[in-house]
Amino acid sequence: GLDVIDAKSGRLLRSYNEVDGINDLKSNFFVCLYRTRAGTIYAGTSGGVYTYDVRSKKFNMVKGVPSVFTSCIYEDEAGDIWLGSYFSVIKSL
Repeated sequence: GLDVIDAKSGRLLRSYNEVDGINDLKSNFFVCLYRTRAGTIYAGTSGGVYTYDVRSKKFNMVKGVPSVFTSCIYEDEAGDIWLGSYFSVIKSL
């Protein structure tokens, strides 16, 4: 899962995991997090890629992307998002 901690106080603010029922998460194994220049937060997991909705505080699976172990997320100069896995590189979104 993923825990969100207040950097100043060290207090746990929220925990996310696949069994809490309020997220689209299919995996508790977070591998990478990336925030784009536009502010979108992506999470790569062992079960695919998710975006984080700050308002609803939920993770949503990115549609059209294979549900594979995503080991890295990168934004190029054009703003295109690239996803890396053990099996391939995917230009996405």
